[in-house]
Amino acid sequence: DDQSVQQELLHTEAYYLNLINDFPKSKLEVSSRSNLVKLYEENGQWEKELGQLDHLKDPSSRSYFTVLLKSADILGGRLKQYDSALTIYDFLFDYTTEKDSDPKAGLYFKKALVNIELGDYEKTRYLLNQIKQEYPKIYHSNPLYQYNLARSFELDNKWNRAEQEYNLLLEKFKGSSESMMTLLYLVDYFKKKKNIAESERWFKTAEEYFIELAQLGQGDLLEARAMLYHADLYNRSENYDQSAQILLNIYNKFPKTNPGQQALFKAIRLYQNELGNKYIADSLLGVLKISLAKSSPNEESKDLLEN
Repeated sequence: DDQSVQQELLHTEAYYLNLINDFPKSKLEVSSRSNLVKLYEENGQWEKELGQLDHLKDPSSRSYFTVLLKSADILGGRLKQYDSALTIYDFLFDYTTEKDSDPKAGLYFKKALVNIELGDYEKTRYLLNQIKQEYPKIYHSNPLYQYNLARSFELDNKWNRAEQEYNLLLEKFKGSSESMMTLLYLVDYFKKKKNIAESERWFKTAEEYFIELAQLGQGDLLEARAMLYHADLYNRSENYDQSAQILLNIYNKFPKTNPGQQALFKAIRLYQNELGNKYIADSLLGVLKISLAKSSPNEESKDLLEN
């Protein structure tokens, strides 16, 4: 009910704005502004979120770094104000000390992401290489660095090098979400390029990769995650029956877990929307509701029921 949701949002916003107005320069004001930041974040109201963050900027506060970082992320990632975002990242980099290895590596990475958006792929690779040189343990423990390195070569129309880096990601970070996501992406990439032979080659590679990971992680959540990606692979190729079967197998193996319940929900959607079998969809929905009722409530469970 979009209208009711909007009414509740306006009511909640007014509640916190009234508190800010009634209790200026108090802890209650700070708390209210923080809650408004969360409210605006959840609803994509980036300008309003940025406005509240501006009020929370206090150099004497321990949250100063976090507030500035969040502001820069909104400017660069949401509002496309890249120069402003880079200016804040540079300031924060000078704000850190030599001991702040994680924050510094993170700032290098955020600047790299902004430069990808700007189309400066050489600068992106330079920044990623700075992480690799200065903080090798951090670099080699995070697949996102390798993924974006490969992506920078792809966007720079250097496909041969990009493919090398994607392959390195698959080998070095086997089982990561980034590696499995990349395989799906490569299948789609070549399909869009009308290169069916390459798309089919990557489809076979992806299929073998997911099956191997499921066997390696047999009985634990790695198996469930690999099977979810395997189901998605078939879904993208419009093999809905096979995708639904894998999803039901996931639920049967992991009925009390989030991956298991997510798999059952996806299977319901397939039977509803693609396979046109409302009887099975309704039956599975009944099973899902019972499963969710028996498990501890969480946001993902609520979302499933509401959808």
